[in-house]
Amino acid sequence: MMSRLPLHRLFLLLAALTVGLGWPLPARAADESADGEKEEQAEEEIPLAERNHIEVEGVWYPVFQYPKEAKPTYDPTPRLPRKAQKEARGGLVLLGVLIDTDGTVIDTQVAMSNTEADIEDAAKKTLRRWVFPIKADNGHPIPYAVMVPVRFDATPHFGPQ
Repeated sequence: MMSRLPLHRLFLLLAALTVGLGWPLPARAADESADGEKEEQAEEEIPLAERNHIEVEGVWYPVFQYPKEAKPTYDPTPRLPRKAQKEARGGLVLLGVLIDTDGTVIDTQVAMSNTEADIEDAAKKTLRRWVFPIKADNGHPIPYAVMVPVRFDATPHFGPQ
């Protein structure tokens, strides 16, 4: 039986499972036939019962792969805060995102990060506005979770932007 963990620890666990243990390797989209031509193969969707799930506050959420299985339909680009940009600070923020039955974001939590809180907050603020595709089980919309990496480039840019 899984013990109750704070939300951020659940996302850390999910991140470790996703990155460390890995997802099943995706089927190759195309294979070469004997004459060198590429043949398209349809990828099979993983049944809901066979997916990884996480528990958040007593609710179990299936986990979908970003962006392969859960590509946002609306995804404004997160912007580096002005102060961080002036100080040439950037980095990578891995966010755990809970998606509601209508595709809107319920919650975002930092699973892993190599940057400061202001940059993490900018990533969370932007991802709360994202809209994801609706997922269904037997025709009924379901909430789900995704892990979204957000990279902030701190490289100074010269000239007009």
